[in-house]
Amino acid sequence: MSFCIDGKITDGEFTALLNRINSDGQPSGFSFVEAGNSVTISCEQDLVSYLNGKGIYGPAIKLAAQSDIEFNELTIFMDSSASMKGYSAPNGNRDFTAAIVAIFSAVPPEVDIESAYVGANSKDEVTISKVEKGQYQAQITNGKVVIGAGSQLDKILAYMADDNDEDEVTCLVTDGILSGTNAEISANREFNVKNLPLLENRVRLAAKEAKKEGLDFIIYRLVTSFTGNYYDYQNRVHKLNSMERPYFIIAIGDKANLIKFDTGLRKADGFKPTHTLATYNMQMAETVKNGSVIKLPGSPDYSIKPVNSTLVFKKIPQIPVTFKYRINLNALPNYYKEIGTLRNILKLSYKDAQTNVVV
Repeated sequence: MSFCIDGKITDGEFTALLNRINSDGQPSGFSFVEAGNSVTISCEQDLVSYLNGKGIYGPAIKLAAQSDIEFNELTIFMDSSASMKGYSAPNGNRDFTAAIVAIFSAVPPEVDIESAYVGANSKDEVTISKVEKGQYQAQITNGKVVIGAGSQLDKILAYMADDNDEDEVTCLVTDGILSGTNAEISANREFNVKNLPLLENRVRLAAKEAKKEGLDFIIYRLVTSFTGNYYDYQNRVHKLNSMERPYFIIAIGDKANLIKFDTGLRKADGFKPTHTLATYNMQMAETVKNGSVIKLPGSPDYSIKPVNSTLVFKKIPQIPVTFKYRINLNALPNYYKEIGTLRNILKLSYKDAQTNVVV
C-alpha cells in the first residue's frame, strides 16, 4: 500500500514486491485484506493484474499495458503564442532545451517524428507550421522559436484529439494559459475573467471528444527561467527577466503508447517535471448521493421526510425556502477535500418528485 500511494510503481518497488512473493526462492505468495476483502498474490501475473486493476501501469516496465496497437508516429507541437518566446530567449535556455529535446529521444528509433508550431490565424482558426526536426531543435536551442498572433488551448486540444491516429502520440508544449480569442479580448478586456467557466468548458468538451475516441492524456508541469514578454489576461505586456515560470507538456494518444512514451521520457536526464497527471492513473471518485436536510428558522412551513430528505410543504410557499444540506465527504480522495478545490468543483443537484426535473 505504501508503494501504491503515489499512483505508480517503480522498477525497484516492483522487484521488492516480487521478492515478497518468492520467499527463499520459492513462489509462496502473500495475502492481505483490502476494503474488507482478502487479496492473495501468488505469482508475478497476479501482482501485475492487481496493480493494473488499480490503474497503475508504470513506470515499471512489466506493468506497461499490453496492446495490439503499434507506436509508429510522434508529433511534437510548440504553442506559437507570443509568451512562449520567453522560455528560450534571448539566446537559448539550456534547461528548457533539454526538456524539449528529451521528447525526441523518448521513443524508439523506428518511430517517425514530426515537429511543428501550432497557433491561430486572424480568424482564430488552428494553424500548423511544420518544421524539420533538426531546424526545430536548433531554433529552440538558440532562442529562435517562431511566434504567432496567439493560440486557443481548447481549439488546439480539440484538433489534437480529432487528428490523432491510434498508432500516434501527439504532444503540445505550452504555457497553458487559458484564454479567449484575440477578438474576444479586444472587445472586452475582462473577457478571460468573466468567461472563465466558458473557457474551462471549451477544454472539457475537447477532452470529452478525446475520451470518445478512446484516447488518454498525460500532463507534465515543468518550471524554468523566463526572460521576455509575458502577456496577461488582458493581453497587456510585462517584461520579465530570469523569472521562474511554469510550462506544460500535454501528450495525447492510446494508453499503451502513452505508457511507452512516459517510460522513455523519464529516463532522460533533462526531463524533470514538478507534477504529472495521467488520465489512465486517476482515481475515480463516486458521486456523494446521501445527505440530510436541516431546517432553518423563518422558512415556509414544511416537513422533512428523512428517508430521502424530501421537503413536503403544507401549502405553496410565498417566500423563498431556505435550508441547510449536510453531506459527508469522507469517501472522496484527499486531494478533493481542500476547501478551495471544493468551492470550485462542488455541485449540488436535486430531483423534483412530482415532475422528475433535475436541477
